[in-house]
Amino acid sequence: MKIADRVKQIVFESGCIESDGTDASRVTLETRFIEGRDEDALEILSAVMMCEAEFEIDIADEEAELCKTVGDLILCIHNKVRAKPLYWEKYEL
Repeated sequence: MKIADRVKQIVFESGCIESDGTDASRVTLETRFIEGRDEDALEILSAVMMCEAEFEIDIADEEAELCKTVGDLILCIHNKVRAKPLYWEKYEL
């Protein structure tokens, strides 16, 4: 599975994105995270933590705050996964 596809699935399931609610295939790189309420921040944090666990990486709070779209989060994860020796073999970049 590609990293991008897995991240899209995670953020879709977490409910932290603007979505029509049908399925993760409609999530794009430009899809924005919902912001403005405390509940939204918790959903975004949950998605980031799920990504950290899935890809065995750490995303600093400052880095997570810079991620405004799904594409931003995917890029952050790509960079961290590429830095891990041999880990990239588990996922298609």
